[in-house]
Amino acid sequence: GIWEQYENFRIYTRMIVEGKIKLEELKQSITQIKPYYEFINEDGTVEKWSLPKSVDEVKAEIQEIIDKGEIELKQIVEKRNEAFEVIRQHNLEHYL
Repeated sequence: GIWEQYENFRIYTRMIVEGKIKLEELKQSITQIKPYYEFINEDGTVEKWSLPKSVDEVKAEIQEIIDKGEIELKQIVEKRNEAFEVIRQHNLEHYL
C-alpha cells in the first residue's frame, strides 16, 4: 500500500544520504594513504604501524569498494524513485 511505499521512500532517502557520505569519506581516504603511520601513545611512546599491503594495492581495494558502492547507490535511487512514483500517482507527494 501507500504506507509501505512511504516507508520505503523515507528509508531509501536516508540510505542515499548515508551512502553518499561514506563514498565521499572513502574518496578522501584514497588521497591520504601512506605506507606507515605513527601514533603517539598517552605515555609518550611512539607506535609505528605499517600497511600490510602496498599503497597501490590498498588504493585499488578502496577504489573497488567505491565502485561497488556507487552501483548500489544507483540501485537504491531507482528504488526510491519507484516508491515516489507510487506516492505521486496517489497525489500524496506533498506529504513527503
